[in-house]
Amino acid sequence: DSCYGEGTTYSKNCWEAYTCSGTAVSLGKDSLIQTANAQSPKFPDSPIEVSFSPRKKQPHAVAVVIGNARYLGENDIPNVTPAYADASGVKKYFRSLGVREGNIIFLKDASSAQMRNVFGNEQDHRGKLYNWVKPEISNVYVYYAGHGAPASTEGTAYLVPSDATNESIHLTGYPLATLYKNLSQIP
Repeated sequence: DSCYGEGTTYSKNCWEAYTCSGTAVSLGKDSLIQTANAQSPKFPDSPIEVSFSPRKKQPHAVAVVIGNARYLGENDIPNVTPAYADASGVKKYFRSLGVREGNIIFLKDASSAQMRNVFGNEQDHRGKLYNWVKPEISNVYVYYAGHGAPASTEGTAYLVPSDATNESIHLTGYPLATLYKNLSQIP
């Protein structure tokens, strides 16, 4: 484990103190302790001002946009400050591509259960996205802003849900192999 000195990334084995977004934290061996009166970090919601040229409407297109900024639970997974703003910007871009607002699945801080609900799981690919798609008609767009985790001994990498734990990412992460497999089964 290593220490990152930007004030937003922590490691169990570092002995440092940081201030991030008004939250004072101190790191001790195998623990992250927040001061009692510290505020929760604030994450920007608004993307930078960019305009996109509108394109032809795509009434059957479906998009999934996930912005995982706040990582919960008792773990050492750092927050991702720009995730909400990035997700909002991409949602705006998908709207400019002609995707209807009602056809965008937009999640902030998606949990493991929410990711399985949207994309399906290892046993069943028919999640919410699958059910929303019109076979052979819908274009599908997927965007994820948040942490990923490297391949495990099984050889797959993971999207890191907001409630994942670092120690058991193989159980709490969403495997990229499952995502790709399930996306490939959308008609």
